Amino acid sequence: MPVIANLTDTNITVLLPELILVVFAMLVMLIDMFTSERQSDVRALLPWVALVGVLAAVHRCTVIWHDMPLSFQGAAALDSFALGVKLVVLIAAGL
Repeated sequence: MPVIANLTDTNITVLLPELILVVFAMLVMLIDMFTSERQSDVRALLPWVALVGVLAAVHRCTVIWHDMPLSFQGAAALDSFALGVKLVVLIAAGL
């Protein structure tokens, strides 16, 4: 009997800090790719855009600190240790 995956258990909040970082990293790369060397004022904003992404991910980690959700039928889980390590890495990235 084949096992059919049930995607109704998909809780995206488990992966949201990483997804925020991916979206902001792609945004930084796209802005860098489409701006010319003459537009140095726009390129000067790129570190700030990256910092906003890191701060948004830190905020999301602190919001879900007390929830500890499960997702993907228990394949992805959050606990205090995982969130603590994420926060340490994000704070180090923000420095």
